[in-house]
Amino acid sequence: MIWRTMWRIVVHKAETYRWEFIVALIYTLVSVLSAYVFWGAMTRSGGTIPGWTLKDLVFFALVADFALYLDTLLFAFIPTSGMIRRGELATILTKPGDLWMVIFPQRVGAEDVIATAAKGVLVAVIGVTIGYSIANIAVGFTLILAGAIIDNLVYSVLMYLNFFIGDARPILRAFDMVWGYGRDYPVDAYKKSLLYWAMIVIVPIYFVTTLPMHAIMGLTDKYVLLIPVLIAVWLIIARALWTIGLKRWEAYGG
Repeated sequence: MIWRTMWRIVVHKAETYRWEFIVALIYTLVSVLSAYVFWGAMTRSGGTIPGWTLKDLVFFALVADFALYLDTLLFAFIPTSGMIRRGELATILTKPGDLWMVIFPQRVGAEDVIATAAKGVLVAVIGVTIGYSIANIAVGFTLILAGAIIDNLVYSVLMYLNFFIGDARPILRAFDMVWGYGRDYPVDAYKKSLLYWAMIVIVPIYFVTTLPMHAIMGLTDKYVLLIPVLIAVWLIIARALWTIGLKRWEAYGG
């Protein structure tokens, strides 16, 4: 039973019911097949991303899918102002259970951790099977974790703007739109454009998908040196905004 459940969860981005198993499996297969058809057509027509083979581009789709899964899992551990409205914090503070849901609005269950780990193992096995080294995959997965931390810190900073401007949803939507570009395609495809630098500095999807894939491919990436700097900078900013924001809202609550 547990293995069937793990597999059912792994083959889709979100947990599915048993009667959705076939649909979820088809969805995943179609997604990978679509990547193969798309990149295959590009390489056959003479166009490609410098340094990337067809195998790299197709496996990138699997790596990005796992990265999205891990990134979403980590998001549950970030204190968020997204469920708070002005004047409500004082009331919420009188109900510990409600406060818990504000700080951790997406509770993580054992099945979420199992599904994420199982998806990672599945992607790793596929990677070794098609020729990538275990060492490079291990480094790549470690970088995915580091990139997900950076990405969630930046996203939390944007969410904390709710404390000061009332509604940060337009900014968050723009963030998600740019994030999607780096999830669907390697950021290397946008070189020599402002979007390329935006996905490194402002919307750090580069560190979640492309940089880890570089490591899996055995490439040296100078931007790996920015990881500790970005984590430190965004952590300081996020911590400051959260602390100041809570004080402002406590004042509103009386």
